[in-house]
Amino acid sequence: MTMRDILRCIASALLLSLAIDPALAQNTDTYFQTPGGSGVAGSGIGMCLTTTNPLTAKAVPCSDPRALPSPSVAVGPESLASLPFVNGQPSTLFVDDFGAGTLNTSTRWMRSITGGGGNATGATNAVGQTTIGTGTSPNGWAVLTGMQTFPDRNPAYNYFQENINLPIPSVKHAYMLFGLLAVPYTAGVPTPTLATPAQNAAAFEFGTDGKLRAVTFASGGPEVIVADLSVAQGTTPVQTAPGVWTGGCGCTPQISAPKGGSGLVTDSFKYVADMRGDNIVFYTEQPSGALALVAYTTRGAVGLDVNQVPVGHLVMADATGPSSTATMQINQTTVGDTGKNIGPSFDRLAYPQQALTAVNDAVGVNSMGASSCAFTAVSNTNVTLVFEQTDPNGTNWTPVTAYPSAGGPGIQTVPSGTNGQWVVPCGGFNQVRMRVSAIGATPTVLGTAEASLGQNIIGPSTSDPCSYGAKLSAPINITSATTTSLIALSGTTSVYVCGFSVSISQVVTTPNTIQFEFGTGAACVTTQTVLTGLFGGGGVTAAAPITISYGGGNNTMFKAPAGNAICAVTAIGASGSFQGVLTYVQQ
Repeated sequence: MTMRDILRCIASALLLSLAIDPALAQNTDTYFQTPGGSGVAGSGIGMCLTTTNPLTAKAVPCSDPRALPSPSVAVGPESLASLPFVNGQPSTLFVDDFGAGTLNTSTRWMRSITGGGGNATGATNAVGQTTIGTGTSPNGWAVLTGMQTFPDRNPAYNYFQENINLPIPSVKHAYMLFGLLAVPYTAGVPTPTLATPAQNAAAFEFGTDGKLRAVTFASGGPEVIVADLSVAQGTTPVQTAPGVWTGGCGCTPQISAPKGGSGLVTDSFKYVADMRGDNIVFYTEQPSGALALVAYTTRGAVGLDVNQVPVGHLVMADATGPSSTATMQINQTTVGDTGKNIGPSFDRLAYPQQALTAVNDAVGVNSMGASSCAFTAVSNTNVTLVFEQTDPNGTNWTPVTAYPSAGGPGIQTVPSGTNGQWVVPCGGFNQVRMRVSAIGATPTVLGTAEASLGQNIIGPSTSDPCSYGAKLSAPINITSATTTSLIALSGTTSVYVCGFSVSISQVVTTPNTIQFEFGTGAACVTTQTVLTGLFGGGGVTAAAPITISYGGGNNTMFKAPAGNAICAVTAIGASGSFQGVLTYVQQ
């Protein structure tokens, strides 16, 4: 090795150590070696340096005990196909190995949707995998998107890892995209095109030209190709644009040989992307089983402008359409937090809006660690919704009560045509969802879900309207023996009496008394039902007035059922007066 080679090698190593997350550079098991070396991804004998001093450095085989470990990204110690982190493996935010054989469209994935006028196939599920396909008709597409949106972790990273089978050799006229990405949505329905397949993304793209690329997208902006992964890379990173680099892996990232020299190139390979607002790092698994750093960005302007994105997958036929369907087989998906943030992974976590147009369509949340789960329904036409919670496996769903955010009694069913926001006190629940239970003609509804750590996002934490409803007051001013309407009935609403205070005069030998009841008609004239006992009946006659106070806090003292009024029934010996106030909530 010449001195020029030594200097170039040191410069390359220093460039990598500066550009890549330092937490990834603290292990001696590395795939990257010096120019002319093989690493674990190439062939031949890898050469390493004995010192960082260019005047005294010698090139020796990397197995030589004098060799320095490369300061590049590590791939051990757990296995050649995993990345170590200085504080241990990332904490899990999301994982699905599709082991149930059915797609969890309640709290993990949106229902797989197809469109574009073609014959693309949505998620087809088996134990250990789910598959989406382009079909053969022009412009058809299929989308599979996770429900959970992952917030930016800067200065740590969102760690995306997926084991996936791609159609290699390529199927012409087919396009694929997968990673941390948001596809365009209009009125809750995906609307991707080849011109704009994603709105914000850090992803791997398999183009209609059969080339694998590391790409980013911003909101409505053009695609940025971070690296063409179909061509061989040297052992030195190459800057292809400001802040955009190839990885210098000494390999061809697009798989062209089967694993271990056997099997098929269409076997499952691992794809990894570490993403934060100002830095995105891409890796692909090589036939040897090692992860290779294949591309990275060091400028936020190159990446997303909205860094809160879900996991997403898109397959699409172009204007010609492939001669045979191209399928993307997803075997396992993981998202982690390299910063291992303390506690649950959210303070307030929102899930994307989606259209619910079929029975059992749902929006849901994984609610472990949350105290409140909020659901919103808009544009509800001919759709009946129910709220449910389940065990960790999502196999046994049971009804749960939700409360209107604006106040009102709890419900388990949202009738057709009803819009609004409801809150489920979900502390202790594992998963909660809002599901379509019945539909009529041309159903439409847009649903969203979110979870909150700590206090409720919005709305009540209890079913008692006196604890959250807007309180009203009714005067008590009665001077005769009669039945007096205090709170008139109003349609189908109920009256919740939160408290009252009344002063009863006592001036003769026969006591003056008051009693509360409910009923229908004017002054509770029909279906009269007593709500309280007789106040004042045991009072001292011809003495000072008796004052009675009851309640006044955040609890219901008594109530009138829906469609009933609250009345006071008074009795007077000769003359008397009942003066006071009653507070209530009517809803």
